Amino acid sequence: PDDWDHVQIHTDQLLVTALYCDRLGLPPEFGDALAKGVRAGGYHATHALLAWIWVHENRCSLAVPEGFADEMYRAVAAILEDRPTIVNDLKLEAAGFLCLARQAARVNPAFILQVVALQQPDGGWGRLDTPDPANPDGSSWHSSVLALLLLLHVSFPAAPETTES
Repeated sequence: PDDWDHVQIHTDQLLVTALYCDRLGLPPEFGDALAKGVRAGGYHATHALLAWIWVHENRCSLAVPEGFADEMYRAVAAILEDRPTIVNDLKLEAAGFLCLARQAARVNPAFILQVVALQQPDGGWGRLDTPDPANPDGSSWHSSVLALLLLLHVSFPAAPETTES
């Protein structure tokens, strides 16, 4: 991209590189950068996973050590396993990206039910980092998009038909 110098945040650099890899190629150290993100955990690991997904969707070649993908999936799934009753933005990102990577089996169905139960009256999830004084209870756009991404990839059994008396 023309404005590459404006991409300053490391996780954003990973994502932009992956997003444009079909046009610009990947730097030789990109696999190492993903591995470093996975080892760092948290948002670094989730962004490494999203970059990995985009590299594959863009059909770009990337050499990584044997077992790297499984290590990455385990690291992101571990985010969900830490304090499993908590639902927050990071966990929504981990679950959504695992599903996007076709790793939904690593997301505990109980977590998904918690996400559904925590939907707020405005239809979203989470809270804004800087609440809007006009709407102090407004949902976070980021958490809401991630929750919807997660729910897009799961299916719920159909409700049983009821008979009217």
